[in-house]
Amino acid sequence: MSRLATRLTVAVVGITAGTVLVAALAMWFSLRAILHADIERDLNERCERLQRFTGSGRWRGPRPPDGRAQHAPDGRSPSPRLMQVIALDGRTLGAEPEVDLRPAGMVPADGWRGTVARVRVAAIAVAQPPPGSEGAEGGAIVLLGESLAGADAELRRMAIGLSVLWLVATALAVAAAIALRRAVLRPLASLDAEVSRLRPDDLTARLAIGAAPDEVRALVERLNAMLGGLEQAFRREQATIANIAHELRTPVAGLRSEIEFRLLASADPAEQTVLRGLLANVGRMQAMVGNILMLARIEAGREQLAAEVVDLAPLLEAVVERWEARAAARGQTIVCSTTGSTVLTSSSVHLDVVLDNLLGNAAAHGDAGEIAVVLEGSCITVRNPCRTLPDPARLGTAFYRADEARSDGAHCGLGLALCRRISGLLRARLELMPEGGCFTARLSMTAP
Repeated sequence: MSRLATRLTVAVVGITAGTVLVAALAMWFSLRAILHADIERDLNERCERLQRFTGSGRWRGPRPPDGRAQHAPDGRSPSPRLMQVIALDGRTLGAEPEVDLRPAGMVPADGWRGTVARVRVAAIAVAQPPPGSEGAEGGAIVLLGESLAGADAELRRMAIGLSVLWLVATALAVAAAIALRRAVLRPLASLDAEVSRLRPDDLTARLAIGAAPDEVRALVERLNAMLGGLEQAFRREQATIANIAHELRTPVAGLRSEIEFRLLASADPAEQTVLRGLLANVGRMQAMVGNILMLARIEAGREQLAAEVVDLAPLLEAVVERWEARAAARGQTIVCSTTGSTVLTSSSVHLDVVLDNLLGNAAAHGDAGEIAVVLEGSCITVRNPCRTLPDPARLGTAFYRADEARSDGAHCGLGLALCRRISGLLRARLELMPEGGCFTARLSMTAP
């Protein structure tokens, strides 16, 4: 029972049904006590009257039985008031109606009380037997009875009524719980919809409070405060990264200039080899610093796009030509296929960065073989063989390295992350699909 709606329904229905059930049982037992008390009071009054009558010498009671059962004139059951007179030796001297009120055939003593066949019975000893009771010298025992049948019928009717009442109350509780669940959970559903609209790339978004109850309003305010804190922390981190990258540009550029001047002045072949290696490393450092700066600007929303008319075919061919030599050095062949020419409005500078990184990723991390580059309409696909496939969930994450090639110092894992950010900036869709021994990157642009 993990859902709040289910727990709310069970709580409302359970409490209502339990309360009504307890109230119904209390009413039923109260009525039972009242009915039994009335029967006991009537029985006591009859006992008192009988004692007064027999004490005054007058007998008012049943005659000896004449073999006929006494019933009400309309054919119903006998009166709920019953009487039986028995001799001390156990013989029945008279009964109204013709019933046996003795418990298990015994002769009860004076003052005995009990219930026999749903009849409340009281025994009274009398010194004067009823007229016509020959052989009853020495007195007799009179059994006075009050039938419980009427009380039982009344209790059954009330039990049926209370059961119906309980079922109706439970049904109404279910309906009320459903309505209450909708009313209570509506603010939470609205909050869930608001939270689902939040995006990890937009920390400026806040949750709308609206006409939410105080409890939900407090929760929304705390969430908004937390989002504000995250935004501030992220902005500080972005500013720190951008400042570090910006400060690194000047010393790295100076270091490159010194290495280039030293390379021009050196006549030693061994030293020239070392300097060329250092120059390549510095070039990679410059590219890394530039990528970090661009990432920081995009994340901060400060990257400027120069919208212009771009022809994809020559732009793609220029990038392929740029990477052909380095791909050939790793035993790879770039095969470019373009079907016509697609012209659209975009930023050629940023498109060049995306395509350069996609070709560079294929040339650096793909296995020997053919790198297929296909332009179909406004969709560019780059596919290369790759035995070591990266984790799809982490593709596009900054500084993620999936194989040995990413650990050689020449790559830092910023290329695909930058491609994802720029694609979003250009309103394009970038799909990275490592499957079937191949790595496929598909960039879908929006044609005019």
